[in-house]
Amino acid sequence: MPTYECPICSEEKLVESGPSSYKCQHCRASIIDGELVCSACGKHNPLDAAKCETCQEPLTIFSRVVSRHSKSTRSWRLDQARAQANTLKAAEAHASEARMEDFLEIDRKCKTAEREAALIQEETDRQLFRYVRIGLGIFLTIVAITSLIITLL
Repeated sequence: MPTYECPICSEEKLVESGPSSYKCQHCRASIIDGELVCSACGKHNPLDAAKCETCQEPLTIFSRVVSRHSKSTRSWRLDQARAQANTLKAAEAHASEARMEDFLEIDRKCKTAEREAALIQEETDRQLFRYVRIGLGIFLTIVAITSLIITLL
């Protein structure tokens, strides 16, 4: 019995199963008059169709495996992704709170340092004012003594 290349899986396992009908022994595709036949409802579909246009069943064994696999793992993967997302969200919220606490602590330290710097500046200004008053007093005393000496001479 001659075998042909299957248009679905490209294997040389397509055998004639009747007039104008073929069956692939590799991917189990049924081809009649150049169309894929749905094993569930018998509807003829184009060769490039992955699912039956009528019942939406996968047309080849590869499509069935992929369909079953994706259905069974999709919800598991989705649940896993959601759990990871919730975990990441909680971790990020915690990290965000920690960063905010750090920023607030830095802000408190900055304000404390600013107050301390203002107090130091105030004290420095007071001392400078005292020195200026003392210096001015000494200067005025010298001027007064000098003018007194000049008037006495």
